[in-house]
Amino acid sequence: MQVYPDEGLVLLLKLVVNNKGEGLTWALFESNTQVTLASELADFTLADVSWGQVVLDDTDFTLSQVLLNNGAIQAPTESFLNGTGSSKSIYGYVVFDQVTQKLVAASRDADAPTIVPDGSTYDVVPQIGDYSDVSIPEIDGGTF
Repeated sequence: MQVYPDEGLVLLLKLVVNNKGEGLTWALFESNTQVTLASELADFTLADVSWGQVVLDDTDFTLSQVLLNNGAIQAPTESFLNGTGSSKSIYGYVVFDQVTQKLVAASRDADAPTIVPDGSTYDVVPQIGDYSDVSIPEIDGGTF
């Protein structure tokens, strides 16, 4: 049986986000796409790179937590400022590798779409965990 000690699990998650020094891209999506375990990056219409995408690496993730053998790392809130000149409908966000164009994670807002007027922001709390299709709230004060 293989065991991931807590510190090793957090290290593995940071290595995933570091992505060989390239980081991972968090991007808002504008398509009415349902997120499933079979989702691929091509399923989503991404917001323009001028406002709806940011690259993060392991140094951006300052919080970590392991609870009941599930781990997560979290970065500070990213506020995406819509400066496109028009309102945008945002359904959620995806996390992907720019080089391989592979989808790492996706999250659809429960009350999508959210209308983001020009000059307004859309906030995302970047988080990566070792779980899928499980609702675990943001890290808050060291607990899930």
